[in-house]
Amino acid sequence: MELTLIIFIPAIVAAGILLLPDEMEDYSRWLALGASLIVLVLSAALFVQFENGEPGYQFVVRETWVDVGSFQLNYALGVDGLSMPLLALTSLLTVASVLVSFSIKERQRLYYALLLLLATSVFGVFAALDFLLFFLFWELELAPMFLLIAVWGSGRKEYAATKFVLYTIAGSALMLIAILALCFSAGTFDIEQLTNSEFNGAVLPLRVIFVL
Repeated sequence: MELTLIIFIPAIVAAGILLLPDEMEDYSRWLALGASLIVLVLSAALFVQFENGEPGYQFVVRETWVDVGSFQLNYALGVDGLSMPLLALTSLLTVASVLVSFSIKERQRLYYALLLLLATSVFGVFAALDFLLFFLFWELELAPMFLLIAVWGSGRKEYAATKFVLYTIAGSALMLIAILALCFSAGTFDIEQLTNSEFNGAVLPLRVIFVL
């Protein structure tokens, strides 16, 4: 439950910020700060409860969305000894990002909404235990990052934003191919099951593509 809140509180608040009337635009920074602080507290609580040295994933949430024959798409979340610190650090960096952005006066609602949506996508990437869910969160980063760079960047910001999108799309296409091939070969998109599975050498190239 906590992981779900950590992931989606920023997205929900982002939607609320976009609905603010023009005369209340200055409140967007405080809503963004409040959301990021709540997420920081939740992340800190999970970090304290996390049992170091325990194998496998903790705080696991798993619900089946689609179940057709041998195909399953799950809403599966969890953290291990690597993703838990990254998630906690991201929550801290989100608060810092909001604070250092208080000087921004241009399109505040859009800026803070995009920043929170980006936080949701990063949290989702670190916590997803289903490869399709992981890929959805990964792609969710694309739009907010592009707009943040293109609108509020400096220097050749349009060029940088375009280059970012092209490289990300190219990498995502390769990653999607590797994910689909790996998961259809193993018969599951569940990362926890794939971690504990034994593969033959034919799957090694797919792992290499995914890492790249």
